Amino acid sequence: MRSKEWTARCRKPDFDQFSAIIVKVVDQQPKLVYILIHYSQTWSETICSICSRRGL
Repeated sequence: MRSKEWTARCRKPDFDQFSAIIVKVVDQQPKLVYILIHYSQTWSETICSICSRRGL
């Protein structure tokens, strides 16, 4: 593995709904790590807790 970059792409399609795709970049190619669909007003806290649990 040449890269350990992580990125999260989030969108809020509704007032309290969001979905996120978390990918890892390995040798300049994105690798899917986690897909999350969740209903929450505090979506950033949810993403942070998932990232910390997965060691991101």
